[in-house]
Amino acid sequence: MVFTAKTFEELNKAIEAELSRLGKNYELEYNFLDAHSLLKACSPYVSLAAISRVSGINQSLLSQYANGKKRAQPYKIKLIKDALHKIDRELMAMV
Repeated sequence: MVFTAKTFEELNKAIEAELSRLGKNYELEYNFLDAHSLLKACSPYVSLAAISRVSGINQSLLSQYANGKKRAQPYKIKLIKDALHKIDRELMAMV
């Protein structure tokens, strides 16, 4: 299957609609290969300021990654992913 969408939210809706049409239950896992798509997908839920505080990456640099003005190196992408996982763990601990 191939899906395209302008936003991550639209992509999720399209995937869920197709899977429900097929009557199948799947667990999806997303692997973002670049900082631009990762930060854009997370932007409705986590601020760049929060990611900056946890990752140690300057917020203006994160903004440049999110807007596609600069390209993050693999180790910076790992820092961002690790920061998001840490934020997730801390939020889940509160629930």
